[in-house]
Amino acid sequence: MQQFFLFFDQNRIIVPILAAWLIALSAADLVLCFWDKRCAKRGAWRVPEKRLLLIALFGGAPGLWAGMALFRHKTRHLVFQVSAPVLTVVQLSFLFFAAVSPWIIN
Repeated sequence: MQQFFLFFDQNRIIVPILAAWLIALSAADLVLCFWDKRCAKRGAWRVPEKRLLLIALFGGAPGLWAGMALFRHKTRHLVFQVSAPVLTVVQLSFLFFAAVSPWIIN
């Protein structure tokens, strides 16, 4: 078991996994922003705001923020104006910390 964790640390696999996670959830939130904006214009079923925020909370904040800027979507809602930038900074800071952390390098 110790060899597994040694391999895990030496190859710095944590950072690519974290980056892939953030990219995947950001892409999902970006697509959902596009879809919700499209549905809003057509008067169709909408994506719940809680779903957009939940995905942003777990790693999709950069995508939500990009969707807000690209599609001018949810830009008047205070919760989105505050949470998207703050969560983006927190998530990207966490990724940066994981990349440069001395705890990962043995």
